[in-house]
Amino acid sequence: MIDKCLYRSHEGQGVFTECYQEISEEQSVEYCKQLEKDGFSLYEEHGLGVNTFYTYTKGQDVHFVSYYPNVQEMHVVSEPNSNWLQYSDNRGEDKVSTLLRQIDLEDFGESYVIRLRDGRMIVFDGGFEYEADADKLMKTLKEFSLDERPQIAAWIMTHPHLDHYRCFLIFEEKYGEQVEIEKFIYNFPDTGEEEFEALPGLTKFEEAKYLERMYAAVERTGARVYRSHTGQVYRIGNAKLEILSSPDNTMEPPVKDLNLLSLVIRREIEGQIILWGGDTYFGKARLARRYGPYLKSDIFQIPHHGFQGGDERAYDFINPSVCLICGFDRVWLGNEFHFYELSYNQHLIYNMDIQEYLAGGSGDITLKLPYMPRADGKVELIERIAKWREVKQ
Repeated sequence: MIDKCLYRSHEGQGVFTECYQEISEEQSVEYCKQLEKDGFSLYEEHGLGVNTFYTYTKGQDVHFVSYYPNVQEMHVVSEPNSNWLQYSDNRGEDKVSTLLRQIDLEDFGESYVIRLRDGRMIVFDGGFEYEADADKLMKTLKEFSLDERPQIAAWIMTHPHLDHYRCFLIFEEKYGEQVEIEKFIYNFPDTGEEEFEALPGLTKFEEAKYLERMYAAVERTGARVYRSHTGQVYRIGNAKLEILSSPDNTMEPPVKDLNLLSLVIRREIEGQIILWGGDTYFGKARLARRYGPYLKSDIFQIPHHGFQGGDERAYDFINPSVCLICGFDRVWLGNEFHFYELSYNQHLIYNMDIQEYLAGGSGDITLKLPYMPRADGKVELIERIAKWREVKQ
């Protein structure tokens, strides 16, 4: 089986991921049996769609084994001194309705907040290192909070790219003492020069330097950090989050574009499925082939702001009623990008039976979950595009 190892990569902090191709289900089972012979014990086993995920432990050392029958791939992640076995979430009593807000940022970026039933919140990314965006995030947290000191159940960062995590640098400096953060969930790399050959994307935009600042800021909060892996299931309040893709699956060196390391998260909340695309390249992550119908969702956050990375086949499987589009005016309609013209975005708008597109650019968008789309939601977007095209002509 070693001959079938496509690559082995260092995710960070001594965590390694291995990708094996042309592996049968029987071979994946034999691999797991060998782990047991080596002294590992099965901690958990579950499926997401047709795929199977195993967690094996030996003391605090953990092996995450995932098998994808549709592509005959097996991924093995070894994590020493893992804190996954101690994962917990302290859900309180239901007090309020569940809310989802897409925060309108200064640039495109990405910043979302979910208020849980117990009044705690989940923060996703945050955006660029702009004070205005940190202020907007704090404004939402205060507005959603039941307490004077907002409680953040989890701050999830999808990937180590400047327009997603750097807002935390400003936020922690300005508001760190005014909020309570229980935990962070992300999978980011080390920043030493020895990493640059495999991850040349760390040198772009001085990402390594900013990541070091972020790690220091996270440490100052005193919150526990969980390194997210594909197949993990996080229960946070009344939300269930499943990691469908992570660096476990896409860290094939050399990684020149850190968007390749983005998480894809499937959320079950208030009886609905929300699929979070992050900045994932859906084709590279082979989501359509790996998961197929399991991708079906009610609400879909379009990956990479509608930039490169979409996939029509995956979109057909997702088949959402509602799409979230952040940074719409600049990214889709502005002079710089025109991404509404890409084939998979055209497919989303004109070929699919999506009922509403919640596009940024005109202020924050807040949804009470479960959310039922407006009847004129699709018409509004098409009219918005038509008006822009008329002005440009």
